[in-house]
Amino acid sequence: MRSDNGTIFTLIEDINFWKIDPDFGDYIVDDKVVVTNGRKVAGQIVSKYLKKSGLCTSGKESSQSFYLSDFVPFRRLTLSEQNITKIISVVDGNGNNYYEVDNLTHDVVYKNVINTSEKDSLVKDSLKVIPCPYRFIKRVSLGDRNTSIILGGGSADSTEDDIIPDPSEFALPLPYSQTFSRVAINPQKLLQTSTLGICAANTNLKVTYRYGGGLSHNVPAGTIRDVLSTNISFPANPPIVLQLQVKNSIEVTNPEPAAGGEDPPTVEELLQLVSSVKSSQERIVTKEDMLARVYSMPSNFGRVFRAAVSSNPNNPLATQLFIVSRDNEQQLIPSPDSLKINLKRYLNSYRMISDSIDVQDAGIINLELYFSIVADPAMNKASLLQSIIRDLRDQFDIKNFHINQPIIISDIESTIFSKQGVISVDKIQFRNIYGTVNNRKYSSINFNVNSYIKNKILYPPTGTIFEIKYPDVNIVGKVVANV
Repeated sequence: MRSDNGTIFTLIEDINFWKIDPDFGDYIVDDKVVVTNGRKVAGQIVSKYLKKSGLCTSGKESSQSFYLSDFVPFRRLTLSEQNITKIISVVDGNGNNYYEVDNLTHDVVYKNVINTSEKDSLVKDSLKVIPCPYRFIKRVSLGDRNTSIILGGGSADSTEDDIIPDPSEFALPLPYSQTFSRVAINPQKLLQTSTLGICAANTNLKVTYRYGGGLSHNVPAGTIRDVLSTNISFPANPPIVLQLQVKNSIEVTNPEPAAGGEDPPTVEELLQLVSSVKSSQERIVTKEDMLARVYSMPSNFGRVFRAAVSSNPNNPLATQLFIVSRDNEQQLIPSPDSLKINLKRYLNSYRMISDSIDVQDAGIINLELYFSIVADPAMNKASLLQSIIRDLRDQFDIKNFHINQPIIISDIESTIFSKQGVISVDKIQFRNIYGTVNNRKYSSINFNVNSYIKNKILYPPTGTIFEIKYPDVNIVGKVVANV
């Protein structure tokens, strides 16, 4: 599928319009399908419209082939495209599937499969454990955003060998001799074992992946309309004419905006996160552990722009996790439900068994900043105001704000005073702006600014974040007369 701005979207789950009737074994319409009447002929309904929702992700798909010659342990293969978000599949010429793991010592992966039992309405998916002797890890270069995959260290020819190589194979035969000189022994032979994965040799390896992303992929509602390709199966095997009619009648749209896309973190942002990620392990104990896991969730599941952790006042064993995302205009929006569901599943495997995590939307408080100054009469007042507003716009860039972060009013005064020609700051005032004002949409939160100012610091309520959504019109300055 393709949006109006050219962004490519792909369904990441199958959409089934049918299910098997448990009583008669026939194909019937699924309960989640919305059925409406279609075209009429002579007062009779001759067609039906079937509608069902599915989860999509953005990004282009591409494939790249490599020829694996002689066996090389821990072979590294670099993919040609940048900003790869997901390795979809890795298959060699012998039909072996290579699975992505966090570490080459991991020898199984988990996969969800459709539950076909009679009680599938209670359990949608079943969890399946898959052994993965053929596996790889993924590494991304921060400098050029290129992605490499590293295959296992064992040879596929040794799949029937012992897990640990036999040390006796390193014994030196000494025919017709009782003396020998120093001999170089390659210790890497001990690493050529299935415990670190295996890979084939003298075959082709095909890597299919998805790349691209960022804020530009957060497209508005109703803009995904073009169907580029489809893969449809008809279990009941209707006539070819009917199959073509169905394929030609397919339409798509997105009733909700696409959200959750985010640009790659900058070097400065990574430096802020690396300390917490380095000390974290495969469990969540501290708040820093949780934030490290939130920001390190694979980008194909969506990226959280800002997150904050707070204690739950109603449950000492529960933690509140507030998150917020951005749209393609770099403005704050609530995170989509699909991102919250993915985040919930991702964090569940790391949390302590007695802990509970409540994932919630962070409240967005839109503000308007008004200031007045006394300026040097010799200065051009219009140019001075424009220069101050430009600096304040950079200061209130949303990249500089976090959830639960207060606004220090004295910092604003310092920014204004730093401009040559400012004699004094007469007034700095914040005003909450919400709803729709002058055809501009703001958040719906009505916030009493004066009640949250203390000692020249504007504090946000727990789980909220401040935003000046339209800085060009919501930062207003004035030069007052010097009496």
